[in-house]
Amino acid sequence: MTEQEVKDYICDMGYEDVVVLDGEAYADAFVGVTMEGIAIYDYEMMVEGLVIHDGMTDEEAREWIDYNIIGAYIQNGPMIINIGNEAYEHKVKHIDVTNVKEINEEVVISDVA
Repeated sequence: MTEQEVKDYICDMGYEDVVVLDGEAYADAFVGVTMEGIAIYDYEMMVEGLVIHDGMTDEEAREWIDYNIIGAYIQNGPMIINIGNEAYEHKVKHIDVTNVKEINEEVVISDVA
């Protein structure tokens, strides 16, 4: 799935304000949208996308996601990142992740069925 296909899918499902990550590295990691309009991404697929599209090593990709996405607080909307049987729900905005600025945030862990 491409980044544009993710955005088109979300619009076709009737969600207008869903927060998504910009960049082809994250498009294949997009899993879906909750009934509340929250985007869901798969952590391992995010890692794979950064390795393939951005040329990072596995370790670099995990560090980037942990620090710049999970560890950063970006305003304007929630997102769920599925990690095994857990998910990290946090606030992000529609961003180009290459320009993420670090801001402290409390990460909420919630179970995903």
